[in-house]
Amino acid sequence: MFKTVIWNTGSAAARVRFKNKKKNKATSSQALKRVGPPNKVKKAASFRVDRSRALGYNGINKRKKMIQYKDLKKNDEVRTTQLGTPITGKLLESPVQGRGLRKTILIHSNGSEIGMFDEAGSVYADQVKQVLRDGSWQTVTGHPGKKAWDPDAYLDSITAGEFST
Repeated sequence: MFKTVIWNTGSAAARVRFKNKKKNKATSSQALKRVGPPNKVKKAASFRVDRSRALGYNGINKRKKMIQYKDLKKNDEVRTTQLGTPITGKLLESPVQGRGLRKTILIHSNGSEIGMFDEAGSVYADQVKQVLRDGSWQTVTGHPGKKAWDPDAYLDSITAGEFST
């Protein structure tokens, strides 16, 4: 950020400088007036670049709170979408097991919110959408990827063995 310096060039300032017998390196009278501490520093007018969308802000300039899937803990309150409609539930186990992340996680879901039964069961990691932390719902990111079955790759692997010469 650029600063504009306004020098104290009044005669009283010059008297104070000469009274303290400070040696000035300048030789001209204009340079002698400019030697000394600045009187006040004024910040130059600058413009701000709107990076609100790029930095993860929503429409009302509040930062979207996100949390990594690996940072979830046992007994966290979560919102999941395994029944279609988002419902709350409680994690019964931590997603970090051993060295890696679990692709399915055990939760106790509150199905009574949408007219179903409350049950414990497994849900896929990508169905955990939000977690309740510090009194607000934070979006969960960084889910481990599900490996999708590719029928074309499967057929290619079968036929590659039969027709190879």
